[in-house]
Amino acid sequence: MSAHAHKEALNLAQIDEDLFGNVAFPSAKAEGWQYTPLAKRMKKHAPTHRAGSVLYNDEFARYYRQLLPEDTEFSKVISDFKYNQKLFNNSNIINIPNLDYKVIFVCDIPENTRDDEGFILDYSVAENAYFQPLIILNVGKGARLRLLESADISSKGWLNRNLCLNIEAGAEVHHTINGEQAESATYTQSTFVWLAERASYSLNSLAGDGRDSFARHNLHAALNGEEASFDAKAVFMSNGQTLTDLTTQVLHNAPNCQSEQTVRCIVSDKARAVAQGKVYVDKDAQKTISNQQYKSLILSELSDIFTKPELEIYADDVECAHGATTGQLDDNALFYLRSRGISRSQAKKMLTEAFLRDIIDDFADGSFKEDAESWLETRLNEVFS
Repeated sequence: MSAHAHKEALNLAQIDEDLFGNVAFPSAKAEGWQYTPLAKRMKKHAPTHRAGSVLYNDEFARYYRQLLPEDTEFSKVISDFKYNQKLFNNSNIINIPNLDYKVIFVCDIPENTRDDEGFILDYSVAENAYFQPLIILNVGKGARLRLLESADISSKGWLNRNLCLNIEAGAEVHHTINGEQAESATYTQSTFVWLAERASYSLNSLAGDGRDSFARHNLHAALNGEEASFDAKAVFMSNGQTLTDLTTQVLHNAPNCQSEQTVRCIVSDKARAVAQGKVYVDKDAQKTISNQQYKSLILSELSDIFTKPELEIYADDVECAHGATTGQLDDNALFYLRSRGISRSQAKKMLTEAFLRDIIDDFADGSFKEDAESWLETRLNEVFS
């Protein structure tokens, strides 16, 4: 059975001209925000009002039992969440104090549940609106969950999504994010993943478009039980003046765990992409296997890519590696294709597609892989039209 949680943000009749008050947004001087200054963004594209009501699909409520009883104090839920996210050093979460979580959604996924059709979070944010939901999913022992996220953010809208995944022993979560936005939209995400023994989490993510959008994903994972695994695959393809950022922090706190991060970035026009992440290996996390691989392709002299993989290791019996490469299309390969009668634009398109093909082919979610194929074709046509 498919389970849906659809959130629709509506325009409010009354506009709050001073929505954020004296909030100090992260600037280029803030740690972790050097290449993604949100303060500069908000000077030009700040929303003017909070999003309105939120709607939930009835089928969702029937299928999943609520973790929170009616008399639950939401303030305690927020307090517990803030305490837990502080366990991650420099978590980079964006919380607007005077606009605390208007929407709190907590759900318990029962033990041994097998939901292969998908748990869908589909956000819709109206023009000039700000929406800051907190979503907590507790995935029971041995459960398997497909979590599908997408967002429809209108011009100058801002979705500031916070998601917590508590994945219990032997459970699996396969998470997909389709992150395209409208012109001038802002999409910030903070994802916190806690993994117990033999638990696994995989992410397949697409981001980028050809307009003046801004997307930042703070992804934090703690591998707290033996034989836990974490696998994140992300593809950026941005043109126009888009800014796309994936910042990760993976904590290996237990032995015999594995983490894999694979990121492909392509930028053209005046776009910017950022891929930065740290893997921390605790002294007790022996037999850790971890790999970070960032590869980037620059198609314009006016575009920028910043990559920064890091390792902080305190155990002595580990297999950890990281690497980052940035380059342009191969002139020899272009010459070869041109010599076969292929136009320059088509040759560039073919080489760019080949650069992304391996990671998309490795996407774990079969149906999302089909969506990724369509997304890639659309993006290639926009860039090389």
